[in-house]
Amino acid sequence: MREVLWAAFIVVVGTISFVMWKTSGMNAGPNVSSVTPAAPEPSVPEPVAPVKPKTPPPLPPSEGGDTSSLHTNQAGIDLIKNSEGLRLESYRGPSGAWLIGYGHSLDVRSGMTISAAKAEETLRGDLVEFEDAIKKRVTVPISQNELSAMVSLSYSIGSGSFASSSVLKELNAGNRTKAADAFLLWNKISQGGKLVVSDHLMERRQKERALFLKK
Repeated sequence: MREVLWAAFIVVVGTISFVMWKTSGMNAGPNVSSVTPAAPEPSVPEPVAPVKPKTPPPLPPSEGGDTSSLHTNQAGIDLIKNSEGLRLESYRGPSGAWLIGYGHSLDVRSGMTISAAKAEETLRGDLVEFEDAIKKRVTVPISQNELSAMVSLSYSIGSGSFASSSVLKELNAGNRTKAADAFLLWNKISQGGKLVVSDHLMERRQKERALFLKK
């Protein structure tokens, strides 16, 4: 009898232990481990159309207007020819430089000779350079006669002297009459270290002034 009771006791204790173990397992929460959230995907910017550079506005036309068609006219060429004179052999000019033809000075040396046709060709080539230098400095519209007169003056005194002359200054200021009168200031030559009035230059300047004012 004692053995039966003991066996029953063991069964009851085992049953209670099993039930308690089962219950505790069911009530236990899930083993939740800390999880690092995934980094968000980087946002991709929407494509942007390239910005086209702005086209700069066209430059305004030169204040002097289009002078490309202007050249020394025949009146100006004749004035230069008559004033310079034609020499087919090299000679010394008033400044002591060697000249030839109609006062051509580039690469001229003693003993050189030239034909009349070559002198004409050389003169016309020289005039283009003087024309271009004047066109770059003049800032007002000019006529063919005005250009031709200024080319004759510049050919006589040099492009550098013309650039600083009151002829150019007054012309660009719109004072055409004063510009014409300023031609007459270039009438002197150096003699013995002094500047003296030259009748030849005075006559040339008067012709240039008249051509400048001619309509």
